[in-house]
Amino acid sequence: MTAITFALPPGVQQRAVRAEDRAFLEDLFIDTRRDTLAAAGWPEAQLRAFLADQYRLQQHHYATHYPGAAQFIIEREAHPVGLLHLHAGAHDLRVVDIALEPGSRNSGLGAALLRAVCAQAADEGRTVSLHVAIGNPACRLYQRLGFQATDPGDGVYQKMVWPAEPPHPGTDP
Repeated sequence: MTAITFALPPGVQQRAVRAEDRAFLEDLFIDTRRDTLAAAGWPEAQLRAFLADQYRLQQHHYATHYPGAAQFIIEREAHPVGLLHLHAGAHDLRVVDIALEPGSRNSGLGAALLRAVCAQAADEGRTVSLHVAIGNPACRLYQRLGFQATDPGDGVYQKMVWPAEPPHPGTDP
């Protein structure tokens, strides 16, 4: 996948990830996981070091299992606010990762991004899939958008799929 051609809300743009985005992406990763480790009571430096290592391991996993995936920085008013990482398979558009900085969460931006991904997938006759931690509040958003859990998961993550729309009568599949 080389281009995503979806319409974004006013003032929001997407661009390819660049090398200079690494610090932003690491901080974004840490911000999205900080609360889940708060109960450990680690000092801030230890928490950041642990999560920075987890970020590096995640990036290695993504590079190994999703070669050629497209990574986009989501910007609002020319400032990075999120990440959208997509892998195009033959019949599925996988949301490898989607994350927004704390100030951009619960603003409708995540829903707008996912609607745009689903619209593109529908145009291509693909499903959209993702894995999400069981109990993650984002599950409610995914369900509202039409994603369905397809397996009970491994006790930690579950796969959710947005089904491809069947072609309309009189159109080519």
